[in-house]
Amino acid sequence: MNDNKPGTTILLFPPQWAPFIPYLSIPLLTAYLKSKGEKVFQDDVNVRFYDYLLSESILERILKIAEERVSLFEKRPFLNLDEQKRYYNLIRVRLIGENLRGKVEKAKMTLRDPQMFYHPEGYYANYLVCDGFFNVFSMLHPHFQFNFVNTKYELITSREMLVQVLKSPDFELLNEFYSRYCENLLVNDPEVVGISLVYVGQIISSLLLCRHIKIKYPSVHITVGGPVLSSRKEMIRDIPELFTFFDSIIVNEGEFALEKLVKVVRLGGDFNQILGIIFPDSNGELVETGETVYLEPESWPTPDFEGIPFELYFVPARIIPLLSSRGCYWRKCAFCDTAHIYGPFRQGKSQNIKSEIQTLKKRWQTDTFTFVDESIPFKTINSLSQLEQKDRVSWFSLARIESIYLKKENVEQLRQSGAIALF
Repeated sequence: MNDNKPGTTILLFPPQWAPFIPYLSIPLLTAYLKSKGEKVFQDDVNVRFYDYLLSESILERILKIAEERVSLFEKRPFLNLDEQKRYYNLIRVRLIGENLRGKVEKAKMTLRDPQMFYHPEGYYANYLVCDGFFNVFSMLHPHFQFNFVNTKYELITSREMLVQVLKSPDFELLNEFYSRYCENLLVNDPEVVGISLVYVGQIISSLLLCRHIKIKYPSVHITVGGPVLSSRKEMIRDIPELFTFFDSIIVNEGEFALEKLVKVVRLGGDFNQILGIIFPDSNGELVETGETVYLEPESWPTPDFEGIPFELYFVPARIIPLLSSRGCYWRKCAFCDTAHIYGPFRQGKSQNIKSEIQTLKKRWQTDTFTFVDESIPFKTINSLSQLEQKDRVSWFSLARIESIYLKKENVEQLRQSGAIALF
C-alpha cells in the first residue's frame, strides 16, 4: 500500500517451536505498534500447525503413503543399502502407525485437559502417543522432522541446498496447511507482514510461509527478524536469494525498527533511514543500516495477547510469558551470543512488573506466568515477593543459580514470590 492510509501490520510466529506457551516476541511487537496508533493482526501459526498435524486424518494419510512406498520397494528384485534403510523405516511407520489408530485425538485433548494433565501415568501414556505420531511423521519426512521439544532441522548452507530442500515433497502437508491458512486470512489492508524466527528449525517453514503470503498479498512488504537471523549475517550474505522470499530483515531488538519500517512502507520513504535492518538496494546489493536502537525500560509496553489462540496450546491452563529484563546481566559466558543479539542489560522497574502481572492476570484469568528473561535477576524475585496476596501468581523461569539463591532467607523469599521452578 502507498496511499498514506494506515493499513494493518500482520505479525506471525511460524513452525517449528514447542507448542506449550506463546512466544513473547509478537505480543511485545503488537503492543508496541498499537501504542503508536498502528493496526495489528497477530497469530501463532506454529501452534495452529501442530493442532492441524496431530490428527487421525493426517495419520491415515501417513499410513497410506507408507503403504504405497512399501509396495513399490517390494516389487524390486534388489535394494541397495540406502533403500534398505528407507524400507525398514517404512515398515516401522506402518507398525507404529497402526498401533496409534484411534488414539491421536484423545491424546491431544488429554494434554490440554486440566484433570487428566495432572495424572502422571495417564499423561505420560498420551504424551507417548503424540511422540509416536511425530516419530512416524519424521521417518516419512527426512527434511521436516520434529517433536514437542527437540526439533531436528536442515541447516541451509548454500543456494543450491536451498533450492533442493524447498523442492522436497516432505513439505507437502506444510504447504497444504499454509495454503488454507492464507486463504482464510481475513486481513484486507496489509502493509507489512512480520515473521519472528527464534530457532534454526524455523527457517525453511518461514520461507514457505513467505511464499504463500506473497501469493495472497503480492505487493505486501515481508520483513523477518529474531535471533536466528541476527546471529547469521554470513549466511544471509552467502545466499542473497533469501530476499526473493522476503523484503527485509530486522536485526536484533525489533520494536523501533519495525515501527519505522511500517511508516516507510506506507509513505514511500528511504529504507536507509531505518536503523537496524538489512535490505537489497535497487541493484540487488545488500545494505545493512546503522546500529539497532534498543528500548529503555520506560518504553516497554505490557505484552498484548489479543488474537493468540491460547486454547490450542498443549497445556491445561493459560501460561503468560513476561520479561522483567532484557539482555543478560552476567554477559561473561564465552559460548553465548546473547549479549550481541539482545543488547545491553536493562532491568524493568519493579512497579511496572507488578502492574503488568495485575493487568494480565485480570485480562486472561490466569495466575500462571513464566519469566522468559535470559536469566532472571534476583531483584525481580524480590519485587514479586512484595506483591499483595490477591495479586500473587505462580511462576517459573530460567536463572543463573548463584550463592544468593542458597541463603535460607532468600529461599523463603522465593517461596513467597510464587516460584514453582527455576531452571
